[in-house]
Amino acid sequence: MIHKKIKSLDELAHICEKLRAKNKIIIHCHGTFDLLHPGHINLFEQARSLGDIVIVTVTPDIHVRKGPGRPVYKEEIRVKSIAALIYVDFVSLDRNPEAHEIIRLLKPHIYVKSEEFAGKEKDPSLPMGREKKTLDEVGARLHFAKEILPFHSSHIIKNYFTNNN
Repeated sequence: MIHKKIKSLDELAHICEKLRAKNKIIIHCHGTFDLLHPGHINLFEQARSLGDIVIVTVTPDIHVRKGPGRPVYKEEIRVKSIAALIYVDFVSLDRNPEAHEIIRLLKPHIYVKSEEFAGKEKDPSLPMGREKKTLDEVGARLHFAKEILPFHSSHIIKNYFTNNN
């Protein structure tokens, strides 16, 4: 079951084309998703409530800029972990350093990010600003998922792994 959810970017583009022809609402989430935690689950759950199909693209190891020792989990593990979630229909490993190229390829109806990114879409020099510009170009809406608690992988690493050695 998990492996059926993992697709190449080209396969996902083809799937999205077919889904749009059937008037399905495509939701796209993108990120590193290292150390999968309740905040990520909440994001995917909220994404599921917004449409018919939830697609998650994952930042490849080579483009993760979260600090030394990151990502903790390699890209294959992060992709498989997300594919195991009931809220997610398809997962793919992105090959690009930022999400705007994959947004252009998939053309989702709604792009979901955590509310921690709210406001950053207004700055065109930031990745979120470039993503917003591309979303506007493809006619997609940006949605910020409400955080249930401030869960962040970097905080988990700092507070658990660093302080408990």
